[in-house]
Amino acid sequence: MAQKIGLNDRVNIQLPPKVEKISNANVAVVAKQNDIKLAVLPNSENKSTYIKDDVIITLFASKKKEQVDLVKLKKGLDEWGKTLAGYSSKIIEVNGNKFLITQNNTESKIRFYGTNPEGTSSVNGLLEFNERSKSKAGTTLESLMPSISFDK
Repeated sequence: MAQKIGLNDRVNIQLPPKVEKISNANVAVVAKQNDIKLAVLPNSENKSTYIKDDVIITLFASKKKEQVDLVKLKKGLDEWGKTLAGYSSKIIEVNGNKFLITQNNTESKIRFYGTNPEGTSSVNGLLEFNERSKSKAGTTLESLMPSISFDK
């Protein structure tokens, strides 16, 4: 059964079935068990980490309201990513919300940045996986995006 989680007072997610929460203390252990190379992420009280099908999902939701322009963010990330092999980025719309998704072939990670239609509430996510779980990561992201909702 899916569970609804409030990431902050404006961002909620209905977690897909079979998603398990991982404590910050256990992330490295779970990554090692699943042969996943972790990115170094800042310690944050706004960080929530989960695992599903050998894919580690880390979500960040800022507690403060902020204006997020995904087009500008994409432009900056594309400039940085043009030197990376197989870098790709795209902005898509899901249930009225916008998501910027980035990926490159040099690492087993998918990053996403989501905003409400006004761009005033946001959530960022990182999916980390081993090479064998690449297709599972894409499927996991596709199931996550429609489950994210933003309160006014």
